[in-house]
Amino acid sequence: MTVARHVTVARYRGGRTLNVPVIKDSGVLSIRESSRLLRIKSPHTINSYLKHLDLTDRDFLSWDELKEILSLREFLGLNPGQNSKAMFVLLRSRNQLATIFNENHINIEEKLERIKDDYYKQQRR
Repeated sequence: MTVARHVTVARYRGGRTLNVPVIKDSGVLSIRESSRLLRIKSPHTINSYLKHLDLTDRDFLSWDELKEILSLREFLGLNPGQNSKAMFVLLRSRNQLATIFNENHINIEEKLERIKDDYYKQQRR
């Protein structure tokens, strides 16, 4: 096992690879922790989001990946039943999400900062 700072380290247990974050405050979150921070209760929902964002093979998420999931949730909440995950991926590839969020007065960066603040407050306890 190689020890490195701010990266994940592969460990092998029973023929299975486990990715373990080296430092507790390395900006790497487990999927369970990410879903708790985003208030996603169903594992099916978070798995569906990860599948559409091509993040399925990961055990841990970075803050940028968490921001993508947050953006997807906000986009789906704008027009429930009309906006879809596939539409989000298409608009993201065309770089049109920022204009949609600006038109609807949604600040993803601000929401992400609140989530980070909550996370770091809980880590200090």
